[in-house]
Amino acid sequence: MTFVTSSLEGFIHWILMMADKIRIISPPEAKDRLRELLEEIKRNM
Repeated sequence: MTFVTSSLEGFIHWILMMADKIRIISPPEAKDRLRELLEEIKRNM
């Protein structure tokens, strides 16, 4: 599935709803940002 967005941050927050069922292939920035956000969540648990 392909998504076009002008807001990487908005996309990442939306994708969190399905994070256990998806895999981001590209762009690398999206993969990196999701990883960072998941680490932030982990630290706050």
